[in-house]
Amino acid sequence: MAHYQQLATSPSHADAVESEHYFPPQKPTPFRHRLRLLLPLLPIAALSLIALALLPASTDLLSPQTLAPHPSENEHFFTGDIWAHNDRIAAKLERCASLGLLRNTSRPLLPHQRLGDEEELELQREGCGTNETTVVILSSLWFAESFQGHSPTGETVYAQSIISSLNALGYSYFFSSLGWWNSDMRKTTELWHKYGGNVRMVISDPGQLDLCWNDEGQKCLKTEENPEGIPAWRMLAFWYWDTPGNPLGPKFTLSPSPLNDNFFLSYSIEPTCLRLPFIPHSSRPKPPQAYLLAKQINYLSPFSQNDRDPYAQFAWTLPFLSGLQEEFNISVVGGMRDDNETMRGLVEESGIRNLGELGVVEFYEQLAESFVLVGVGQPRISPSPWDALCMGVPFINPILAWDEQDPENRTKWHTQQWHMTYMDPPYVYPTQAHNLSALSLSIQQALEHPLEERYIPEHMTFGWDGAADSSASSRKRGTPMKYSTNDELMTKRRKGLTFSAFFKPTAGNGDLNSAIARESMNRLNAGKAARTRDLETRITQLESTTAATNAENAQLETTIESLLSEIRSLPEEVDLETRITRLESTTDATNTENAELRIIIAKLRCEIWSIQEEVDGEMVEDDEDDWRA
Repeated sequence: MAHYQQLATSPSHADAVESEHYFPPQKPTPFRHRLRLLLPLLPIAALSLIALALLPASTDLLSPQTLAPHPSENEHFFTGDIWAHNDRIAAKLERCASLGLLRNTSRPLLPHQRLGDEEELELQREGCGTNETTVVILSSLWFAESFQGHSPTGETVYAQSIISSLNALGYSYFFSSLGWWNSDMRKTTELWHKYGGNVRMVISDPGQLDLCWNDEGQKCLKTEENPEGIPAWRMLAFWYWDTPGNPLGPKFTLSPSPLNDNFFLSYSIEPTCLRLPFIPHSSRPKPPQAYLLAKQINYLSPFSQNDRDPYAQFAWTLPFLSGLQEEFNISVVGGMRDDNETMRGLVEESGIRNLGELGVVEFYEQLAESFVLVGVGQPRISPSPWDALCMGVPFINPILAWDEQDPENRTKWHTQQWHMTYMDPPYVYPTQAHNLSALSLSIQQALEHPLEERYIPEHMTFGWDGAADSSASSRKRGTPMKYSTNDELMTKRRKGLTFSAFFKPTAGNGDLNSAIARESMNRLNAGKAARTRDLETRITQLESTTAATNAENAQLETTIESLLSEIRSLPEEVDLETRITRLESTTDATNTENAELRIIIAKLRCEIWSIQEEVDGEMVEDDEDDWRA
């Protein structure tokens, strides 16, 4: 049985899913006995009523306790066992096939292929509607992790948003990940062979795609030798980061951010944050609470670093964070995993309160009662700042590196949440790391200019249909969707859903996947001429470098000959032993440098040959059916 997952980032802890308790049946109780049980409670009730009557008129009935968040349901997302889910989808498709109602839905239907409303409704009554029989294979690990309620990371939040959109639109999906550190695609290939007539696309991790393209034993990629494989253009990379994750490049790499060259498929934060009521700042706890964005207590160490990310570092100091409490009469708290005894002692001494590793509900409750979310340098591009803005909590975004000569040039910034680099106060406060006076100023501004309503970028609303201007300049800041109440937000949702752009026919071609195929073919065709020109320029530069190196090489050989001649011409009375030793040392050093130059020349020539071979063999004709427009 599938369990409902309370929040977008809920792990599979016991408190993150609806618990199933067993209560033994109660024995009937005589009425008189129940009256005797109630009599002792009457004085307590009377005292409670008197206490309420004596409350001062100034008592704030909208106190933080009264407005404590109570998450409501997300109707579009449930957790469960991925293989049991696959069995249900397979049974549905097989039933539709047995009824003769299973059509080929691997491509969006053209206008003349679509059924009338009554015919479509008839299919839906049987569970065989067009959307219900259109399948997406979710081979990326993060979809399985999200569905099973594991790993509360940015990737699983993104995966859950996509699954929620698929559910809301009524599409079907299979899971095919075989677990952590396992990029095997044979389960994906098996599903493709069985249900290829209904599979619209495959969404995979970059490692899986790399294996599919390069391991012939997988029988995954469609080629002349493997005609039953999955066409390359049907496979999209699921990638939370900004680099391409697909051999076909960025246009075949899904990205949650509009600020890179990958294919922008937004994710929505509404199903998460709208489950929490907005608390007016006047009703939030006193003293005001600043919440540290740090999952691990180790992130507050001055020696904290990430081998994979040279910019990840602790942006402030513990004494200064502690001093903010007295300077502004605030409290500084965090919910951090306590896995470092030394850091635990230092944090306790600083007076910063560590709430420990919180459950997801508890984390959002703390965030909703804070006046600011303070980044500390790690984790990078966490989704939590977006949730904070949705709850009216601004984010202090540390600038971890910048151009000293041009510090205001944001293209040179490396920020903790770099997808927020172009956002400004009062929503995001970019603040130079280690500039403690700048941090103090950001805290002061956040206190003096609180957000009195939710802030949601338009492209992160659940009803965004992808029709917004996609130019880089317009996407940097985004158009905010600001609402003060849940009801107002719900009434202003747009038609369509985040994922619908992949499934609705595009004007002029009627088939998005065909458009993707055409995009790929155009990219390969147009790229050949441009790449050839670029390679010709590179070859010319390499030849120029080679010529210069050869000239220097010849000059060194001349120097060596000159030194040897000097040895032969020395008079006998000169200390030949000393002179020869010095000259031999100079000659050895020169010969070493000469040999290194010869190696450089050889490498340059090899690069020229490999580049020329790459140009000559770059284009390979593919199956016309797969690449047709």
